[in-house]
Amino acid sequence: MRLALHRSIAFWSGILVMGFFGWAWWDSYRHDSWYTTRHFSGSNAAGAVSLALYQVNMSPWSGRRDIAPSDLPRPAFTKLEFISDEPDISGSVSSIPHSGERVRIMLSGARGGVYRILNLPHWLILLVVAIPWFALLAWRVRRHRRIPQA
Repeated sequence: MRLALHRSIAFWSGILVMGFFGWAWWDSYRHDSWYTTRHFSGSNAAGAVSLALYQVNMSPWSGRRDIAPSDLPRPAFTKLEFISDEPDISGSVSSIPHSGERVRIMLSGARGGVYRILNLPHWLILLVVAIPWFALLAWRVRRHRRIPQA
C-alpha cells in the first residue's frame, strides 16, 4: 500500500501554517506592521515578530508602512532577543529608522515606562512549527507501515 500524504489533514495543515509564516517573513522585509493596545504591542518587521508588554497606558493605534529596500539593511536571519527597560539612547528618536526601536525609546522615556520586548525571528517560528510537523508525519508513516492490510 502506498502512503497518501496528500490525503492527510496533518500534511495540509502544516503546509498552510508554514506557508503563512513564510509569507509573514517575506512581508516583514517589505512592510512594517504594528498594533498597540493599552499595555500590549505587537509588530511584524525586519524578519521578526515583536511582542511588547509595558506599564505605560497608551491609546490603541495600528499602522502599516511600505519600506524601500535601501531604507534599512535588514539581516535575512534576525536573532532572538529580549529587550528590557535599560535604554541605550544615542541620538534623537527621529534619526532611528526602525519603528520597533522608536517605540522602545518612546517607552523608555515615558513616566513609569517599564517594558519588556520579545523579538521572535520568523525562522525560529518556522522551525518550531516544522519540527513537530515532520515528527507527526514520520509517526504517521511508521504507524501505517505497521498496520497489516486485510
